[in-house]
Amino acid sequence: MLRHSAGFDEHASYVIPGLEKIIQRAITDFDDIIIEGVHLVPGLIDIEQFKDYAEIYFFVLSSDEESHKERFVKRAIQIHRGGKQLDFFTENRIIHNHLLHEAEKYNVSIIKTETIDKSIEQILTIINKSCANIKLRVERGC
Repeated sequence: MLRHSAGFDEHASYVIPGLEKIIQRAITDFDDIIIEGVHLVPGLIDIEQFKDYAEIYFFVLSSDEESHKERFVKRAIQIHRGGKQLDFFTENRIIHNHLLHEAEKYNVSIIKTETIDKSIEQILTIINKSCANIKLRVERGC
């Protein structure tokens, strides 16, 4: 298991410089952005470097094994890969579990993906709570 996740982290680390440039550009241009992808591993990017300039919310999505497999099959059908995609389900599940471990390690919110609506509701609840805290700090002069 460690071998799979270590190789994945190494592969994922190649996107970090580009990601940091995207975030910096959004800050410079005063843009709101959403960046998503499995290669966004908690702990690989230092979001603290942007804390004085932007609010960054990091989430890891999680699902039970059966739901994950169902989405995996649907995706395989959509991209016309048939059963070949399922050959790599075990490795993908290892990566899924690794992402959850890293999320816990770095205090990143884990969103249970039961439905799209519930996932969005969980994400927005976390963001709204954070925004309320920011507003209170500003009003109190902190």
